[in-house]
Amino acid sequence: MEDFNKPSSVSDCFHIYSNGKKVITLFPEREDCIFMMNMLAVTSYYCNVRILVMQIMETHFHIIASGSVDGCYRFKGDLLMKISKYLNRDGRKAYSVAKFQISMDPINDVTELKNKFMYVYRNGLSAGFHYVPWHYEWGPGDIYFVNHAELEKAGTPLRALPNTEQRRIFHSNKLMPQDWRFNDEGMIMPHSYVDWRRVEKEFFSPKTFVAFLYQKKDILVNLNTELARKQIHELSEREVKMLAKEYCINMFCHGLKEASIKERLEVAKRLWLERRTYSKSVIARATLLKHEVVNAILALFSRIAGQRQAGAYRQAEASRWRMHRSAEASWDLQAGRGKQMANATLGRGKLGLTGRQGQADGECNARQRQAGAYRQAEASRGLQLGRW
Repeated sequence: MEDFNKPSSVSDCFHIYSNGKKVITLFPEREDCIFMMNMLAVTSYYCNVRILVMQIMETHFHIIASGSVDGCYRFKGDLLMKISKYLNRDGRKAYSVAKFQISMDPINDVTELKNKFMYVYRNGLSAGFHYVPWHYEWGPGDIYFVNHAELEKAGTPLRALPNTEQRRIFHSNKLMPQDWRFNDEGMIMPHSYVDWRRVEKEFFSPKTFVAFLYQKKDILVNLNTELARKQIHELSEREVKMLAKEYCINMFCHGLKEASIKERLEVAKRLWLERRTYSKSVIARATLLKHEVVNAILALFSRIAGQRQAGAYRQAEASRWRMHRSAEASWDLQAGRGKQMANATLGRGKLGLTGRQGQADGECNARQRQAGAYRQAEASRGLQLGRW
């Protein structure tokens, strides 16, 4: 069991992350990433949690946050609820292959904080991002050890928007700090809510920050080993290459060097679909393909796979709706037949009553006719007697 009552200057810091193996794709489009970035800003403000660094990837995310244990648990729970609702919206539930999960690990000392901070900050590189980490736009960006006075002028302050517009754009029930700023795409700028002051205090100087940025391989291996316990471990590049070779032989009966580009792409798709690694660069090298080709094909493949499953989900929903409507129609038909039978029974009852009443009236009329005939006969007889 994790020790959340640890005596340390970083006892308020936690590593919060999702399991990328539980989804086919989580944030496939640009607007999805903007939605998630704003969700982090709004939710952290609600829960009184400060974000030190974050990275939003196509299939998962990483966050280093500081706050009370209860606040961070609430932050984790709110993220889980909001992302689950997001996956249920517009058929996106099909993007999930299992129940979506978010984990939270305590950070025990300053060195661990710095190592995990850099692990998160560099996570885009592991997924094939070809530029320096501070140019990755679905993270904090270039906000540490910089001229903050310039960054505080970038974008537009929230106060420039009406309150109703703020709630609509940022999906918030209450107003955010009005000095926060947003860009032209409606994304709250990380400099407004990321606790860069705490980061600069922990690293102390740009020199230390850069030193930790270039982590040794054994540190990354140890971090991956720790995360393996949470089911998000990636295979090493050597293991991916061996697996790619094995897949190619099993699928096409020859090695990768003899395989066509189409066959290599099939191997790449299988590696990506089975989440053997999150790095498209590693997949490209393992399948002897250009990174640009793999990046484009896998992005398209993830989108198509998600759309197919979303289509299957919508078809299943439509089929279920048709079955529901058929059942309702059957119930209505049965209810109609029951009503007809009741009406028929009631009609027969009324008909029987009417028949009996008619019979009684007929008998009464017959008796009246007999009485009339009797009186006529008596009168005729009296007349005859008078004549006699």
